[in-house]
Parts: sequence; C-alpha cells; structure tokens
Amino acid sequence: MGANAAQAHSNEGIKLALKAGVSTIEHASYIDKQIISLFLQTGAIAVSTLLASRRQVENLKEIPDYMAEKISKHLEKETDSVKKLIDAGVLIAGGTDAGIPFNPHGERVEQLKILSECGGKLTSLKSWYLCFCFGSLDTRLHWYSKAGKNSRYSCGKEKSW
Repeated sequence: MGANAAQAHSNEGIKLALKAGVSTIEHASYIDKQIISLFLQTGAIAVSTLLASRRQVENLKEIPDYMAEKISKHLEKETDSVKKLIDAGVLIAGGTDAGIPFNPHGERVEQLKILSECGGKLTSLKSWYLCFCFGSLDTRLHWYSKAGKNSRYSCGKEKSW
C-alpha cells in the first residue's frame, strides 16, 4: 500500500484510520493502550502538532471564550498523548499544522523543541532528525526515524546514538 495520511484527534477516529491502514496520523491527540498497540502493530507514524495547540493557548485573549476553554484542556491531554507515544516506541514525527491562526509556516524548529521537552527516550538531537526527516517519513521513502525502545533513530540507515 502506498503512503496515505489521516487527520484524527479522537480515539475512535485514530482507531478507524489505523485499522484502515493509513501510514500517518496527524495530531493523534487522544490515545489509549489500544491505539498504542495499533500504532506498534502497523508501523504507522504519529505526527505531533503540539506547536499548533501551544500557539492557540499563547493567544487565548484573541480567540472566543468557548474555544479558549477547549484548547486549554486539549493541550494538556495532547501533550500527555505525545509522551505516551514516545515512551511506547511509536514512530513519531514533528509536524506543525502551519497556516492556522497564530501558527505561521517556517516554524518547524519550535516543534522540535516541543518534542524534546516531552522527555522520555527523545532527546534534542533525535527530535531534530524526526522533524527534518519528516517529508520522507510521511511519504515512506528511503528515510525513516524511530523513537522508542531501542533508542535507534535513523535517516536513511540505522544509527546508534
């Protein structure tokens, strides 16, 4: 099967997309043990877009109250999900969701910082690889990166860090 992507925040949406065989899930905001298992079984890539959520929270005064309350709660759960995915060894990449309000294009380095802050088995250098190898990751070409159990991260070939 060729590369394909789904945008999903919810548990149900993520599960349906993974069961349908997508290559990447953009956002993957709300996860559980079954979702982690599905990611690991399928080798699908979770594409973190924490940057977009953080940018919304940084600008709460500029958005309607109902949205401000929702995004504030969402950011905490989304951050927790990213940490769980990293710790479980799920393939993860850094996306930006650029183009939405308060989130201009060209800010991938900020996403890199956010991923490295999620701790666990992901260091700054490994985050750099995940963010900047993203285009090839997402299309399943010859580049790939893996965050997880064996602490190997690769871009073209396996490297031990």
